[in-house]
Amino acid sequence: MSLPPDAVAGVRALRSGLLLSAGAVLVLAVFAAAIALLAGDGPAAVWPGLSSLLAGQAGALVASVVAFAGLREALAGADVPRVRERTARGMRRVVTPLALVLLAVVAAWTLVDPRAGMEALVLALVAAQAVLAIRVAANAVDPRR
Repeated sequence: MSLPPDAVAGVRALRSGLLLSAGAVLVLAVFAAAIALLAGDGPAAVWPGLSSLLAGQAGALVASVVAFAGLREALAGADVPRVRERTARGMRRVVTPLALVLLAVVAAWTLVDPRAGMEALVLALVAAQAVLAIRVAANAVDPRR
């Protein structure tokens, strides 16, 4: 099956959005693995930071699934400009809930233990980079907004 040139550009944009959001998942997984391996006080000491990173990773994974669904739909022959717009909108909808979840994780750990809250806050700031990555990925899919 051959796609017209504008559809090929749209499929490339969808692929770029998928790779960017999946890359955020991978980077946060590497950080989480490094923290788990370098923890000297045992596994219980790393949960505040890991929970922040896992929340960011879950948000980036949701954005990756949305991007994959859009790419699959475009390759199946759907109207590529409409798919790009809908996919970018879906990816952008992940950003606010992800930021709120990160804030909730920090607040919960702060209530449990202020020292754990500080660790959760520092790594939530690292995980918040997933928010930026999702926005960049959504703009790669459909830059009109």
